Amino acid sequence: MYADREITTAARQQTLKAPINCTGVGLHSGLPVAMTMRPAPANTGIVFRRLDLLRGGATEAHATIPAR
Repeated sequence: MYADREITTAARQQTLKAPINCTGVGLHSGLPVAMTMRPAPANTGIVFRRLDLLRGGATEAHATIPAR
């Protein structure tokens, strides 16, 4: 579409305006689950952080999504 223009990484980034809370039922466990998605600074990427683990505090996992 814009072959003659280079689209910068910043132009492709989007974030949330405010935190979003979701609740539901775990797919495999059938137990109640809760999730909060929060806005992030530029170039943070997608980070999943589990806070339900008793030992060692939070556990993080970073997701890489290929450019389109």
